[in-house]
Amino acid sequence: MIVCSACDNTQAARDVAAIAPSSEGTAAVAAAPASSAPTAVSQDPAPAPSATEKPGSKRRFKDAVVYLDGRPLAALRYGEMAPTVEPKLLGESKFPRFRVAQYLESVGVDLAKVRELHLYGGRRVAIVSGEELRKKQEILLFAFNQATRGKPRMEWPSDGGIEVSTKIDGISSIAVYQDKTPPTIMHSRRGPYLAFEQGKPLDVIPYAPLEKILQGTRSYVDGKLVATVKRKTIPETFVIPGTSPTRFRLVPYLESLGVDFRGARAVDLIQGDDTLARIDGKKWAEVSSTLDFTLGQGSQGNVLIDLKSLRSELADAPAGKRAKVSGVLVYRKIAPPERKLLDLADLASEEETLTWDPSAAGEDS
Repeated sequence: MIVCSACDNTQAARDVAAIAPSSEGTAAVAAAPASSAPTAVSQDPAPAPSATEKPGSKRRFKDAVVYLDGRPLAALRYGEMAPTVEPKLLGESKFPRFRVAQYLESVGVDLAKVRELHLYGGRRVAIVSGEELRKKQEILLFAFNQATRGKPRMEWPSDGGIEVSTKIDGISSIAVYQDKTPPTIMHSRRGPYLAFEQGKPLDVIPYAPLEKILQGTRSYVDGKLVATVKRKTIPETFVIPGTSPTRFRLVPYLESLGVDFRGARAVDLIQGDDTLARIDGKKWAEVSSTLDFTLGQGSQGNVLIDLKSLRSELADAPAGKRAKVSGVLVYRKIAPPERKLLDLADLASEEETLTWDPSAAGEDS
């Protein structure tokens, strides 16, 4: 059978590569002096995407999960950020940075209650106090390594200005502590490490469930994560009788997980950082009851949806292959952001992604 569960979470043990003393004596959590220098920020843009790299030809990388007291809140991807997270352009640079504080608020963090913020970068952890997070909102920034796609990374002020235990580059996970006690930096002959009072080095995100986390299709309403589809058991009530491969009713199933489509101004279907389809409220009311999905081999829990009724340029095309959808973004109270639709010719053709083929016969893959 196939099971899908709301916000099923696991992978915390793999989100962090042992945050413990290194056998070579290199500190996993380095103690860096707090800086009080002027707060100028580097104008250097992050690396641009390769000239030969198409939008759909994405390299696979593990999403950076954001936790609040161990509870997964979101995956930090440009394509999944709420439009309330505004880009910050520095000087003449057109490369967008984003405020960490504003992003955390968009996914449901109450900044006034934050005790500590832990930014994981592989084996290193940058610790920022809640007070410092609130005071330095305008200069504690992050970006994506290809501007509006790719991996997230920190953008530290070039002249200091933020009190932090150490600095990281790429972001692998974010842990926010509000009600629960955060771990602290301990010291040994082999270097500093994160632990609680017992002193045992931590190799997982504290308080997080030890299971796979946010790996299926994620559903957001107004920027907040509501549910994640997983390949376990979907109740038979959502199966469309007589279909092979088995199809499931999309909207009723997501509604059963808590996704509220009522009064939707728009709904986006995304694949990674690309927008596959944008359906306005009127169109959504017309087509939502007809949408279904399958779960194919190698889809990694992502639903596969036929785009024929959702893209005007496919209106006269025969039913073709389905596109892998990694996110369903519902906009009810906030306006959807301006996003360019992915050219259908650029849909990824990797083994785990079924591409749309307008010339294909009407059969599922």
